[in-house]
Amino acid sequence: MALAYRLAWRFARNARDVPMDELIGEALYGLTYASGLFDAARAVPFAAYATLVVRHRLIQAILSWRRAKRAVPYPVRIEAGDDAPWEPEDDRPAPDLVAQASAREMCDRIRRVLPANLYAILRFYYIEGYTFEEIGRHYGWTRQRIQQLLNKAIAKARRAFPDWPRPIRDEPDPADEHVLTA
Repeated sequence: MALAYRLAWRFARNARDVPMDELIGEALYGLTYASGLFDAARAVPFAAYATLVVRHRLIQAILSWRRAKRAVPYPVRIEAGDDAPWEPEDDRPAPDLVAQASAREMCDRIRRVLPANLYAILRFYYIEGYTFEEIGRHYGWTRQRIQQLLNKAIAKARRAFPDWPRPIRDEPDPADEHVLTA
């Protein structure tokens, strides 16, 4: 069991969006699954086999958790006259149509300036919420290459549209040092 807990804690460092209880449960399930399938006649140490199975279960759990988090549930409308035991509540703020139009316009402007693959990486990362690893698997590239291309796309978009506001950061921009010292 110590092996399962240790692997769950190791994976929790990189998957902070997945609850720790889920990871521990998957690790323990993977351990019991491995013990049920283990064959001592194959001359493989149980710890090595169990580590392989538990790691696989943890990776699959993290990926499915992230996929489920990205999925947008379809809103269900229930009329007040239905035989529902509750009244529907929709306390979400009304959509800002002006902001949506300007965001759509911004995306169209960026799409016209950037090459298709750079725009696709921007869209996958920022709009659809994929990780660098998932985008890299899609294109057959490494995580580092996706990060380089994302930085390149951002730099090209900023050069093409210098009038757009920069993101708010806590630390000062080194380019603004002359303003701070003056």
